[in-house]
Amino acid sequence: MLYLIILILLAVTQINGQGQLIPFTNAEIKLIVDGHNNFRSAVQPPATNMLPVEWNNGVANFAETYSLTCSGSSMLSHNPSRIINGTYAGENIYAYTAPITNVTWALLSWYNEYKYYDYFTNRCESGKVCGHYTQLVWQNPNAGVRHKIGCARVKCDNHFYKYNLLCDYWPGGNYVGDKPYKTNAVAATTTASPAKSPTADEKSYGGTNSSIGDSAVGLSEVSQGNASSSNYFMLWQLVLVLLMQAVFLV
Repeated sequence: MLYLIILILLAVTQINGQGQLIPFTNAEIKLIVDGHNNFRSAVQPPATNMLPVEWNNGVANFAETYSLTCSGSSMLSHNPSRIINGTYAGENIYAYTAPITNVTWALLSWYNEYKYYDYFTNRCESGKVCGHYTQLVWQNPNAGVRHKIGCARVKCDNHFYKYNLLCDYWPGGNYVGDKPYKTNAVAATTTASPAKSPTADEKSYGGTNSSIGDSAVGLSEVSQGNASSSNYFMLWQLVLVLLMQAVFLV
Protein backbone atom coordinates (compact mmCIF):
# COMPACT_ATOMS: atom_id res chain seq x y z
CA MET A 1 0.00 0.00 0.00
CA LEU A 2 2.78 2.42 0.98
CA TYR A 3 4.59 1.61 -2.26
CA LEU A 4 1.51 2.53 -4.31
CA ILE A 5 1.10 5.82 -2.45
CA ILE A 6 4.73 6.69 -3.19
CA LEU A 7 4.17 5.93 -6.88
CA ILE A 8 1.14 8.22 -6.94
CA LEU A 9 3.05 11.06 -5.29
CA LEU A 10 5.93 10.64 -7.72
CA ALA A 11 3.55 10.76 -10.69
CA VAL A 12 1.95 13.97 -9.46
CA THR A 13 5.22 15.74 -8.58
CA GLN A 14 6.65 15.03 -12.04
CA ILE A 15 4.68 18.05 -13.29
CA ASN A 16 7.47 20.21 -11.90
CA GLY A 17 11.13 19.30 -11.61
CA GLN A 18 14.68 20.51 -11.49
CA GLY A 19 16.19 21.42 -14.83
CA GLN A 20 19.68 21.23 -16.22
CA LEU A 21 21.05 24.53 -17.48
CA ILE A 22 22.71 24.41 -20.91
CA PRO A 23 24.77 27.63 -20.96
CA PHE A 24 25.11 29.77 -24.06
CA THR A 25 28.49 30.45 -25.55
CA ASN A 26 29.45 34.06 -26.21
CA ALA A 27 28.94 33.36 -29.91
CA GLU A 28 25.40 32.12 -29.25
CA ILE A 29 24.57 35.20 -27.17
CA LYS A 30 25.78 37.35 -30.07
CA LEU A 31 23.57 35.34 -32.45
CA ILE A 32 20.56 35.91 -30.22
CA VAL A 33 21.12 39.66 -29.96
CA ASP A 34 22.05 40.14 -33.62
CA GLY A 35 19.16 37.96 -34.73
CA HIS A 36 16.67 40.01 -32.75
CA ASN A 37 18.06 43.26 -34.10
CA ASN A 38 18.14 42.04 -37.69
CA PHE A 39 14.50 41.01 -37.50
CA ARG A 40 13.52 44.22 -35.72
CA SER A 41 15.12 46.29 -38.46
CA ALA A 42 13.26 44.30 -41.15
CA VAL A 43 9.70 45.03 -40.01
CA GLN A 44 7.13 46.21 -42.52
CA PRO A 45 5.75 48.79 -42.47
CA PRO A 46 9.08 50.35 -41.40
CA ALA A 47 9.37 51.49 -37.80
CA THR A 48 10.16 55.10 -36.94
CA ASN A 49 11.10 54.44 -33.32
CA MET A 50 12.83 51.04 -33.40
CA LEU A 51 15.99 50.69 -31.28
CA PRO A 52 18.35 47.70 -30.94
CA VAL A 53 17.90 45.34 -28.01
CA GLU A 54 20.75 44.71 -25.60
CA TRP A 55 21.77 41.56 -23.70
CA ASN A 56 21.46 42.00 -19.95
CA ASN A 57 22.94 39.51 -17.49
CA GLY A 58 20.40 40.41 -14.83
CA VAL A 59 17.51 39.59 -17.15
CA ALA A 60 19.32 36.41 -18.22
CA ASN A 61 19.72 35.34 -14.57
CA PHE A 62 16.02 35.99 -14.04
CA ALA A 63 15.22 33.76 -17.03
CA GLU A 64 17.59 31.03 -15.82
CA THR A 65 16.22 30.95 -12.28
CA TYR A 66 12.69 30.40 -13.48
CA SER A 67 13.58 27.99 -16.31
CA LEU A 68 15.37 25.67 -13.89
CA THR A 69 12.10 25.03 -12.06
CA CYS A 70 10.86 23.16 -15.17
CA SER A 71 7.31 24.21 -14.36
CA GLY A 72 4.65 22.80 -16.65
CA SER A 73 3.96 19.34 -18.02
CA SER A 74 4.62 18.79 -21.73
CA MET A 75 6.93 21.82 -21.93
CA LEU A 76 8.10 24.78 -19.88
CA SER A 77 5.19 27.02 -18.93
CA HIS A 78 5.28 30.80 -18.64
CA ASN A 79 6.63 32.48 -15.54
CA PRO A 80 3.51 33.90 -13.86
CA SER A 81 5.57 36.46 -11.90
CA ARG A 82 7.53 38.30 -14.56
CA ILE A 83 8.33 41.49 -12.65
CA ILE A 84 11.87 42.86 -12.81
CA ASN A 85 12.66 45.96 -10.76
CA GLY A 86 8.96 46.66 -10.48
CA THR A 87 8.34 46.49 -14.24
CA TYR A 88 6.56 43.82 -16.30
CA ALA A 89 8.77 41.63 -18.51
CA GLY A 90 7.67 39.93 -21.72
CA GLU A 91 8.52 36.33 -22.53
CA ASN A 92 8.86 33.91 -25.46
CA ILE A 93 9.44 30.17 -25.15
CA TYR A 94 10.62 27.64 -27.72
CA ALA A 95 10.65 23.91 -26.98
CA TYR A 96 12.00 20.90 -28.84
CA THR A 97 12.37 17.17 -28.30
CA ALA A 98 16.08 17.22 -29.21
CA PRO A 99 18.92 19.51 -28.06
CA ILE A 100 18.59 23.08 -29.34
CA THR A 101 21.98 23.39 -30.98
CA ASN A 102 21.06 26.32 -33.22
CA VAL A 103 19.54 29.24 -31.31
CA THR A 104 18.32 30.84 -34.54
CA TRP A 105 15.66 28.10 -34.79
CA ALA A 106 13.81 29.76 -31.92
CA LEU A 107 14.14 33.27 -33.34
CA LEU A 108 12.96 32.13 -36.77
CA SER A 109 9.94 30.31 -35.39
CA TRP A 110 8.93 33.47 -33.51
CA TYR A 111 9.67 35.92 -36.30
CA ASN A 112 7.94 33.92 -39.02
CA GLU A 113 4.60 34.69 -37.41
CA TYR A 114 4.84 38.08 -39.17
CA LYS A 115 2.95 36.52 -42.08
CA TYR A 116 -0.16 36.19 -39.91
CA TYR A 117 -0.03 39.68 -38.41
CA ASP A 118 -1.63 42.79 -39.93
CA TYR A 119 -0.01 45.90 -38.52
CA PHE A 120 -2.69 48.32 -39.70
CA THR A 121 -5.57 46.41 -38.10
CA ASN A 122 -3.32 45.20 -35.27
CA ARG A 123 -4.84 41.75 -35.61
CA CYS A 124 -3.62 38.19 -36.05
CA GLU A 125 -5.10 35.87 -38.66
CA SER A 126 -7.85 33.69 -37.21
CA GLY A 127 -6.51 30.45 -35.77
CA LYS A 128 -2.89 31.62 -35.92
CA VAL A 129 -0.40 32.87 -33.33
CA CYS A 130 1.40 36.22 -33.59
CA GLY A 131 2.41 36.93 -30.00
CA HIS A 132 6.00 35.71 -30.39
CA TYR A 133 6.54 38.03 -33.35
CA THR A 134 5.00 41.10 -31.76
CA GLN A 135 7.04 40.60 -28.58
CA LEU A 136 10.24 40.12 -30.57
CA VAL A 137 9.76 43.40 -32.47
CA TRP A 138 8.06 45.35 -29.68
CA GLN A 139 9.47 48.85 -29.14
CA ASN A 140 8.39 50.84 -26.10
CA PRO A 141 6.58 54.01 -27.27
CA ASN A 142 8.52 56.18 -24.83
CA ALA A 143 11.44 57.85 -26.60
CA GLY A 144 14.87 56.38 -26.04
CA VAL A 145 13.84 53.16 -24.25
CA ARG A 146 16.14 50.30 -25.22
CA HIS A 147 14.80 46.87 -24.38
CA LYS A 148 17.00 44.46 -22.45
CA ILE A 149 16.84 40.75 -23.23
CA GLY A 150 18.13 37.70 -21.42
CA CYS A 151 17.61 34.06 -22.32
CA ALA A 152 18.07 30.61 -20.82
CA ARG A 153 18.36 27.14 -22.31
CA VAL A 154 17.44 24.18 -20.12
CA LYS A 155 16.76 20.47 -20.26
CA CYS A 156 13.69 19.33 -18.33
CA ASP A 157 13.38 15.56 -18.08
CA ASN A 158 9.81 15.87 -16.76
CA HIS A 159 8.65 17.34 -20.10
CA PHE A 160 7.86 15.65 -23.40
CA TYR A 161 9.57 18.65 -25.02
CA LYS A 162 12.66 18.31 -22.84
CA TYR A 163 14.72 21.11 -24.38
CA ASN A 164 13.47 24.63 -23.79
CA LEU A 165 14.78 28.05 -24.76
CA LEU A 166 13.20 30.98 -22.94
CA CYS A 167 13.82 34.68 -23.59
CA ASP A 168 12.65 37.46 -21.30
CA TYR A 169 12.20 41.03 -22.57
CA TRP A 170 12.43 44.02 -20.25
CA PRO A 171 10.40 46.12 -20.29
CA GLY A 172 7.77 43.80 -21.78
CA GLY A 173 5.39 44.28 -24.69
CA ASN A 174 2.20 42.76 -26.11
CA TYR A 175 -0.08 45.25 -24.39
CA VAL A 176 -3.66 44.69 -25.54
CA GLY A 177 -4.77 47.37 -27.99
CA ASP A 178 -1.27 48.75 -28.60
CA LYS A 179 0.81 48.23 -31.73
CA PRO A 180 4.34 46.86 -31.41
CA TYR A 181 6.06 49.98 -32.79
CA LYS A 182 5.41 53.31 -34.50
CA THR A 183 5.41 53.98 -38.23
CA ASN A 184 4.69 56.82 -40.63
CA ALA A 185 3.19 54.42 -43.17
CA VAL A 186 -0.54 54.72 -43.75
CA ALA A 187 -1.34 51.84 -46.12
CA ALA A 188 0.06 49.26 -48.54
CA THR A 189 1.90 46.07 -47.66
CA THR A 190 1.94 44.39 -44.27
CA THR A 191 4.47 41.75 -45.31
CA ALA A 192 7.86 41.80 -43.63
CA SER A 193 11.10 40.82 -45.32
CA PRO A 194 11.08 37.06 -45.92
CA ALA A 195 13.06 34.81 -43.66
CA LYS A 196 13.93 31.14 -43.88
CA SER A 197 10.91 29.06 -42.95
CA PRO A 198 11.42 26.33 -40.34
CA THR A 199 11.60 22.78 -41.62
CA ALA A 200 8.86 20.28 -40.86
CA ASP A 201 10.65 19.38 -37.62
CA GLU A 202 10.98 23.01 -36.51
CA LYS A 203 7.48 24.40 -36.89
CA SER A 204 5.91 26.11 -33.91
CA TYR A 205 2.33 25.90 -32.77
CA GLY A 206 -0.01 27.74 -30.46
CA GLY A 207 -1.88 26.43 -27.47
CA THR A 208 -4.98 25.50 -29.49
CA ASN A 209 -3.20 23.54 -32.22
CA SER A 210 -1.87 19.99 -31.97
CA SER A 211 1.81 19.19 -32.29
CA ILE A 212 3.06 16.87 -35.02
CA GLY A 213 5.68 14.24 -34.27
CA ASP A 214 8.88 15.81 -32.96
CA SER A 215 8.03 19.31 -34.09
CA ALA A 216 9.21 22.23 -32.04
CA VAL A 217 6.82 24.23 -29.94
CA GLY A 218 6.60 27.98 -29.69
CA LEU A 219 4.77 29.47 -26.73
CA SER A 220 4.00 33.11 -26.09
CA GLU A 221 1.74 34.68 -23.51
CA VAL A 222 -1.13 34.86 -25.97
CA SER A 223 -0.74 31.25 -27.12
CA GLN A 224 -0.37 29.57 -23.76
CA GLY A 225 -3.26 27.38 -22.72
CA ASN A 226 -4.21 23.87 -23.79
CA ALA A 227 -0.82 22.33 -24.54
CA SER A 228 -0.71 20.37 -21.27
CA SER A 229 -4.34 19.29 -20.86
CA SER A 230 -3.84 15.83 -22.35
CA ASN A 231 -0.85 15.19 -20.09
CA TYR A 232 -2.90 16.03 -17.00
CA PHE A 233 -5.65 13.68 -18.20
CA MET A 234 -3.21 10.81 -18.67
CA LEU A 235 -1.58 11.56 -15.30
CA TRP A 236 -4.86 11.33 -13.41
CA GLN A 237 -5.77 8.17 -15.31
CA LEU A 238 -2.57 6.67 -13.88
CA VAL A 239 -3.46 7.91 -10.40
CA LEU A 240 -6.93 6.33 -10.70
CA VAL A 241 -5.49 2.97 -11.79
CA LEU A 242 -3.00 2.95 -8.91
CA LEU A 243 -5.72 3.81 -6.40
CA MET A 244 -7.90 0.97 -7.72
CA GLN A 245 -4.95 -1.41 -7.34
CA ALA A 246 -4.45 -0.18 -3.80
CA VAL A 247 -8.09 -0.95 -2.95
CA PHE A 248 -7.79 -4.51 -4.23
CA LEU A 249 -4.59 -5.06 -2.24
CA VAL A 250 -6.07 -3.86 1.06
